[in-house]
Amino acid sequence: MNAAAEATAGAVAEIVGTAAVFPLDVVKVRLQADKAVRIGSLGSVALVLRLFAEEGLRKIYEKFPAKAIAIGVSRFTYYFLYSALQTRYKAFFKLTRIGIFPKLVLGYLSGIINTAFNVPCEKIAVRVMSSKKQLSVMDAVSQVCEKGLLSFYDGGFATFYTSMNPALSNTIFDRLKKILLKEILFHIV
Repeated sequence: MNAAAEATAGAVAEIVGTAAVFPLDVVKVRLQADKAVRIGSLGSVALVLRLFAEEGLRKIYEKFPAKAIAIGVSRFTYYFLYSALQTRYKAFFKLTRIGIFPKLVLGYLSGIINTAFNVPCEKIAVRVMSSKKQLSVMDAVSQVCEKGLLSFYDGGFATFYTSMNPALSNTIFDRLKKILLKEILFHIV
């Protein structure tokens, strides 16, 4: 599969998964962003129910495009970079397979480069999702731009540390998939 196809598949899968749990994501963002919102004795399930009662499902999902853009851009660029770097690595060293350590390095490098795209998109999504009033993606972009273009990257430096997470996840996934497929095929044949 080529890099664009893998990237598209990864982005679409992540958007669909995110859509399924989006109300929970809104609650999480609100809890993190608003000191006035406290779970207290309610519990998180009661907080989700309160969100549904106060805003309704339609109003909650009106905020979804911001998250869909953020997650789609993030996953597409990550998987595209990861696949393209693996292809270039194989070609450069004339390999048919890549070992675990090079996969981790390539995955981490993909994650770091992806940060340039991911951090601004995530900042906009969080701003839209944490807003109690209806805030469009463009309104959120305008608010951030008022503080200067570099404000899109406020707090983004910490993302460099978390860029190892997808590298580890993908490397472990690929390894387990290979082991499990061998085991399944061994028992079938």
